[in-house]
Amino acid sequence: MPNSTVLAVVISSPTQQQGVSAGSSVQLTGYITFSTGISPGTGHPLKGKQSSPSLPPQVPSATYLIDGEPAGNIVITSVGESVPGLPEVDQATFSQSIPLCGSNGSHTITVKATDGSGAAVTASVTVLISNSFQRISFDAKYWNFWSTPAFISANESAFTATALGWPDRYTSQIISDFGFSIFPLSAGKSCDGKKLDCILDPGSNGSAHTPTPFGEGVVLGADFILSSQDAGLFYWYLLTMHETVNQFTGAIASGWIWANGSPVLGGGIRSPFPNICDIVVSGEIGNSTLSQEQYNRMISSGPIGKVNPANLLIYIRPDAALFLYIQQQYGWAPYRKLFALVKGIPNFSWGMYPDVAGPGGNPERTAVTCALLAKYCGLASNDLSLLNLFNQVANDLSQTTITQAQYEAAQAQIPVLEAQSTA
Repeated sequence: MPNSTVLAVVISSPTQQQGVSAGSSVQLTGYITFSTGISPGTGHPLKGKQSSPSLPPQVPSATYLIDGEPAGNIVITSVGESVPGLPEVDQATFSQSIPLCGSNGSHTITVKATDGSGAAVTASVTVLISNSFQRISFDAKYWNFWSTPAFISANESAFTATALGWPDRYTSQIISDFGFSIFPLSAGKSCDGKKLDCILDPGSNGSAHTPTPFGEGVVLGADFILSSQDAGLFYWYLLTMHETVNQFTGAIASGWIWANGSPVLGGGIRSPFPNICDIVVSGEIGNSTLSQEQYNRMISSGPIGKVNPANLLIYIRPDAALFLYIQQQYGWAPYRKLFALVKGIPNFSWGMYPDVAGPGGNPERTAVTCALLAKYCGLASNDLSLLNLFNQVANDLSQTTITQAQYEAAQAQIPVLEAQSTA
C-alpha cells in the first residue's frame, strides 16, 4: 500500500479569539484529509479504524504546537472516507483537550500533519488568554516562575536571585542524590515542556501542592516569598523543596508509602521521606538554618545528630526518624537503587500491593518497600533489623505488625520486580 499525501488540516474548534483562563484547557477538534493513492474499487482498508496506536502507517502523524513550540501529539480518534465513493481520499479526525498556559494575550495553536514523505501541512487558530498568571522575569535552569500581574507589580523586590535561585540549587542536588533526572520533560508536561513551573498563587496563601494547572511543578501561596510574612523565608525554602521531592518520586511511580499516606504509617499527609529530604538536602547545599529547623520540627530539639534505632518512638516523628536513620546509616544508595528499580518498570504503581492497617491487617505495600530497602542496604535476607524498625513505627502509628510470614512473602516479590525492571 503506498504512502499517503496530506491534503489539508482543518481545525473546527476552538474558534478564533476564544477567551480562556491560564491553566484551563481548550477542546481541540478537527480533521486531516489525505490521499492514500488507492484506486477506486479496490476497497477501503482504513475505514472504521480507530485510535492512534492501532492505525496503519498510511495515516499521517500529527503534533500540536503552541506559539511555535512543540507541545504534544495529536491523537487520531477515527478514520473514514472524506468523500463517499472516493477511497483514495480519506479523513482522520481528532478531538482532545489541550492545556493552556502563558501570559495574558493572544496565543497560537498549530496542528502539524506529516505524511510518509516527510511533507507537512499545518493549520492554526488563535486563543486569547485572560486572567492569567504572568512569567516572573528570572533565568533559571530548571524552573519558570509565575504569579499574577498584580502580585508581581506590588512585590518585585521579593524576587531576589537568592530566593528564585534556590529551586535550581536543590534540584541539582536531588538529581545527584536520587540518581535520576526528570529532565528533559516531555512536550506538554509543563508550560514550555522544558522546565518545571513554580506558581506563586495569591489565592493559595498558606498552602503548597503539586502538580500545577500547567502540569509538572509546584503551586504555593504567594505569601511564602514575602519576608514581611516570614523573615527568614523558611517556608519558601522548605515547601518548594518538599513538593519537588514529591514531583520527582511521583514522576517514576505512584502510591509511595512515604508520601501518599499509607494507613500502616499513620495515614494522612505525613510525608516522612520528603520531610527528611528537607533536612538532608538543604544541609548538603549549605542551608544549615533550614536543615536545623526542619530537624527540630521532625526529629528532636538540639543540634542535628544520628538517629538511635534502639527506640524510634522517642523522636517527634518516628516515621521521619526511620527514613532519616536509613539515609544516615547507609547514605542515598538504598533509595537510589529503589528509584532505579521502579523507574525501570513502565507505569509502575505501588497500589498493586494492598496496605491494610490494624491488628491482623495486610501491610503488603509497606512490607515490600521494607524488604527492598533491606536488600539495598546490604542486609542479609534473614536480617530482620530493618523490619523491626518498620514495626516500631507501624505499631505506634496504626497498631499494625508485619509478620515474618508477610515479610518473607514480600521478599519473594523482589526477584519478580527486578525481572520486570530495565534497571
